[in-house]
Amino acid sequence: MMNNIPSDKYNIAWFKIADCVARGEKERALGMYRLLAHSFDDIAFSNQLEGDIFHSFGDNESARNRYDQAIDLYKNENRLLEAAAVCEHMHCMYPTDQTYLLLLTGLYNQLGATVQVGVYVDKLVTVCVAHGDIKQAERLLEQYATALSVDMMVAIHQRFVYAIMRRTDVQRDMVLHHIYKMIDNLVCVDNTMALQNFIDLLQGLDEFYYQDACEYIKISGY
Repeated sequence: MMNNIPSDKYNIAWFKIADCVARGEKERALGMYRLLAHSFDDIAFSNQLEGDIFHSFGDNESARNRYDQAIDLYKNENRLLEAAAVCEHMHCMYPTDQTYLLLLTGLYNQLGATVQVGVYVDKLVTVCVAHGDIKQAERLLEQYATALSVDMMVAIHQRFVYAIMRRTDVQRDMVLHHIYKMIDNLVCVDNTMALQNFIDLLQGLDEFYYQDACEYIKISGY
């Protein structure tokens, strides 16, 4: 939002800034922007736009600083959609940074956007496993177990199981715990086809886990 600036002068100012960006004149573009920024009432948006200018010049460190400020201000003002939009941009810049994945998961959870929550929980669990932070991945699975649909949670948990099976630093007992949990959940929701697919994939990945899963099903009376 702006104070009373004639729209023609405002548009000319932005055109000049865009021209500076196109010419690679970083300091001039920032100088002109800061003069224009005095007309903004919206500090969060002002930080976001300055971040855009830094980003256009490849100064990602300065851009990140401004974007982070914008996110904090949007959150403090309960403008969750705007905060999520900037977080989405930051996730594109830093796809494996857990900070933005956690922010996005929390923001979309507050907004009640279940599908987006599932998408980012899935990404976050994948990143945690890749970094060897299995406990954090387990905490996330537990935290969002009831927030997501059964089908969504089963899919995320299944990918988690396959991921930890491939790691040499994860104890077999932990893997088996999650295999048993997957089986219990699939039986609980009466998804026979999904259970059979899960067992078939286990067989193709690891004979030990496959045999143990079959024994667990037999012992449990499933």
